[in-house]
Amino acid sequence: MARLTEGLTGWRGLRAARRAELIEALNAHAGIMIATAIRVLGSLHDAEDVAQDIAERLLRSPPSSI
Repeated sequence: MARLTEGLTGWRGLRAARRAELIEALNAHAGIMIATAIRVLGSLHDAEDVAQDIAERLLRSPPSSI
């Protein structure tokens, strides 16, 4: 499986340190996000799509703290 954040473009406006922090958090939690999505959706492909969407949304609109 490719890294969750591979190919994302929504992060370009973030400071380098903030971007690194978000990417680290996303990659650290990618497994649980995908596992949960598989249970809900029943498909690895769909689960990976959902996890990618979550990552893009977080990078476009990051929370104030992680």
